[in-house]
Amino acid sequence: MKKSIITSVCILAIVASTSAATMFALQGAGVINVFADEVKVVFRNYDNSFLWKDVIPAGSNAVYGGAVPQRSSNDMYDYTFVSWDKSLKNVLTDTVFYAQFQNKIKEYKVSFQNWNHKELYVDYVSKGKTAEYVGAVPTREPDEHNSYTFVGWDKPLTNVNEDRIITALYEATPVNYTVTFKNGDDVLYRDHVPYLGTATYRGLEPTKERTASTEFVFVGWDKPLTGVSSDFETYALFEEKAITHTVEFYNYDSTLLYTAYVSNHGTATYVGSTPYREPEGPYAYTFNGWNRELTNVTSSFSTVAQFTTTERLIPTHFYNYDDTYLYTAYSNYGKPAFYAGAMPYREEDDMYVYEFDGWDRDVSYITEETITYAVFSKELRTYKCVFKNYDDSILYVTYVPAGETAVYIGDTPIKETDVNVVFRFIGWNKPLENIYSDTVFTAEFEIYETGGGGKTEYFEVYFYNYDGEPLDCDIVEKGTNASYEWTTPDRPYSSDYGSYYFSSWDKSFDEVYDDMKVFAQFETDSYYIVTYRNPWGELLFEDYIYKYNGSQKSTYRGPLYEYLLPENGFIGWDKDLNNINSSITVYPVYEKEESSL
Repeated sequence: MKKSIITSVCILAIVASTSAATMFALQGAGVINVFADEVKVVFRNYDNSFLWKDVIPAGSNAVYGGAVPQRSSNDMYDYTFVSWDKSLKNVLTDTVFYAQFQNKIKEYKVSFQNWNHKELYVDYVSKGKTAEYVGAVPTREPDEHNSYTFVGWDKPLTNVNEDRIITALYEATPVNYTVTFKNGDDVLYRDHVPYLGTATYRGLEPTKERTASTEFVFVGWDKPLTGVSSDFETYALFEEKAITHTVEFYNYDSTLLYTAYVSNHGTATYVGSTPYREPEGPYAYTFNGWNRELTNVTSSFSTVAQFTTTERLIPTHFYNYDDTYLYTAYSNYGKPAFYAGAMPYREEDDMYVYEFDGWDRDVSYITEETITYAVFSKELRTYKCVFKNYDDSILYVTYVPAGETAVYIGDTPIKETDVNVVFRFIGWNKPLENIYSDTVFTAEFEIYETGGGGKTEYFEVYFYNYDGEPLDCDIVEKGTNASYEWTTPDRPYSSDYGSYYFSSWDKSFDEVYDDMKVFAQFETDSYYIVTYRNPWGELLFEDYIYKYNGSQKSTYRGPLYEYLLPENGFIGWDKDLNNINSSITVYPVYEKEESSL
């Protein structure tokens, strides 16, 4: 059985003499004072929250053994722990000590920086106030690209609530250079270009008059137009070409592929890329020449690429889930691809086992080259968990999904001896969380009682608030009644349900025969509360039942954990939920299971 660690301290004073009775008294701030020559000391934070408690001999010094008290900063102050409100020396009576703190008004640093992060001025400003800059007006030197004018700051100076870096902002004015495009002495166009930019000509294409045997083709400019860093002129360049016949080569779809210039009676030569036609439907196409004779050219003309038709085979590439290549199948257009490789396989891991479940796309009608990956279904692995007593006897067996927590719902393990020793079960020899293998858990015990004239058993009864906050602890002899002697449990006001009133404890603690956890139950003016808890007492769900609707049924609507599934032995809750007329707490009920590893 998993137990929560609580901060309440339970002290058992067992006196062998039959004339002296064992006395437990919860007083003041929750410290158990056993003898009159002892005093209780409780340490609380500034907000009365509990920090530490102890029982010390009267007249000795109190020693605080908890964490350093903390107080959160607020918008105005930071806080530092400095002392306790009373002296810790020579404590003669039960005493509560409260933590004392020193406050300091917050002040924020405002750093004014130039564009290059060089600090110009620093101002220190109280919370919510306005920063003031009293330095020289920020400046920035011009460069090849721009000149700069200061225009303000990148953040507001008002309502300072944190350290702030404020950077100077500038407006940039670009610096441009002039590129003049000329054809001979004629100016064709001027472009204005930023530093290291590229000049662009936007005029008419330059021309040069042809002669009887030669034509001139514009080929560019005499200076590079990129990386402009000064004003300059550039002149049009022309290439001389003998006058020839023009042969234009077109693809099947009238796309111009290449133009050849051929001398009279010469042969046209195609030097472009091989003409290509996309496969279409069930057919593929192969280039098979041109539709015109290309020798003895005596005039300009055009010619069109010719293709032969073949039946199309389309590949389908099969890969495993991890990109491992498996197989390639070839099929006719519109036909299925058939996989003939080895059966795809995926290794099981700690979490899952895998089974091949097909491919990630349909391969029954292939119309284009296809890549497909093996798909696997996965099933969560379960592991067998056996709970054994100290003597290797089996107490309980359950099956746990991978990564989940093993839950023990058997009887509390007991260790019997033939000597005057009482053993108390303290847990299992291994963690119950994150199960990834078949596991055997063995009960562990500690010596709880030795000596005396006979064997006496004692049990602990822990009292908790609705949210698991520890309230009190009583240690009682077997078969006797426990008692709660701390303050009445309370619960904060809710805007949805109103004020809460303590109604009862979730179970009786008369005639105690085992360690127990007891939780406070509440109701409101208008609602009963049905509290659902798991086997070890953690809150699962609260159902609010309106008091004035007559007989009402409660339904669990909380998280559906593995230990609440029927296949894991869950058969319901330990109280009737069909006629709610008071606040109650319910726990899961399980079928008993007996098996072994």
